Amino acid sequence: MTLMLQEVAIVVVAGNNAPGALHIDFLRARGIVDGDWQLVPNTAAISSDMVSQVRFTNGLTITSVPDRITVALTVDPAINTDPRAYATLVAGVAERYIGALGFLQLSALGINLVAVEPLTGPQSPTAFLSERFIADGPWKSLRGAEVRPSVRFAYAWPTGGVLTVALDDGLWQAQAQAAPSPVVVINANLHRDLLTLGSGQVSAANATTVAPIIANAADDVCEVLRVASNDLLSPQVAAR
Repeated sequence: MTLMLQEVAIVVVAGNNAPGALHIDFLRARGIVDGDWQLVPNTAAISSDMVSQVRFTNGLTITSVPDRITVALTVDPAINTDPRAYATLVAGVAERYIGALGFLQLSALGINLVAVEPLTGPQSPTAFLSERFIADGPWKSLRGAEVRPSVRFAYAWPTGGVLTVALDDGLWQAQAQAAPSPVVVINANLHRDLLTLGSGQVSAANATTVAPIIANAADDVCEVLRVASNDLLSPQVAAR
């Protein structure tokens, strides 16, 4: 099985965020993005006190609303299939942008990813998930209609936080002109609370304390993909 990353995002929750700070000139002046990155043509960048968004032709989008900042990247397998490279790019932009807004009080951080697992054999994703994760019983069908499983796992993450992985059946179109093919869709979220309790008061994190977590995002993404591919979806798992 070959798991293919489709999107990776870093989301930080900050109740005192200022969406209006997000602007292409600010991003370039502070070295948050490369100066040669181009905005998506015919799509105006949004900048306001309630929502701001900047989209680049390399697939990266930065969105800022009053309580959170999202840096997301849509993967282009024609350019690069290395998930570490994509996660490193997203983490770098997120770390630099948060660092430039030194006033942020950060309460949570999430690493989100979407990936697909094409099935090469005759078995459909629905049948694969049903046989892998659901015991036989009347719940596997209703009035002749087979169940469409949606499976969800939650794990305590070794370096802190909670990993949630959802598995569903779906269709994936590898190229614009290609016919959709059946896949298992993986949605994963690694959530970390950043609030700490001391002397009876709750304190938020700042850019300095969060920077090492963001810098480790590429390792986290690669490990999440390994867990999904080797521990949840590998054909060899059932034989262990």
